[in-house]
Amino acid sequence: MIHVLGIAPRNLQPQQSIPASAFRIPRTVWVALQFFRAAPRAPSGLDEADQEAEEEEEEGEIVTLGAFTTPDLANKRAGQAVLSCKMERLGKRERDRITRIENKAVMWKLLKKLDEEEQLFDQEVVTDDGGVGRVWVTVIEVQGPRN
Repeated sequence: MIHVLGIAPRNLQPQQSIPASAFRIPRTVWVALQFFRAAPRAPSGLDEADQEAEEEEEEGEIVTLGAFTTPDLANKRAGQAVLSCKMERLGKRERDRITRIENKAVMWKLLKKLDEEEQLFDQEVVTDDGGVGRVWVTVIEVQGPRN
């Protein structure tokens, strides 16, 4: 068995000191969110309790995609979520590859425009199966101590 003992002086400092502000939580956080609701289904012969459970599934829920310290990063994450939804069922055919490239180009132009105009992402989405949803970015002010 080998034991290694490492010794370093206690006053060892990095070449460049890191400012204390680098360790504080910012006052403002941009949060990317998404909400999707499944496509409405045809009425079924289920009893009342099963229909209520099915309706709750159709309601959907709000999902947090992430919290970011800059609006451009939050917008980018929201744009990625929309792209993944739109390209979910695209295959490997040439036409699908072209559609994928076109969708990405349109999204990056939108993100660049939002960044230049200092706007936040907000887009309605229709999925391939007829479901509807929304992806958006919102601003949250952090409360309490930030250290």
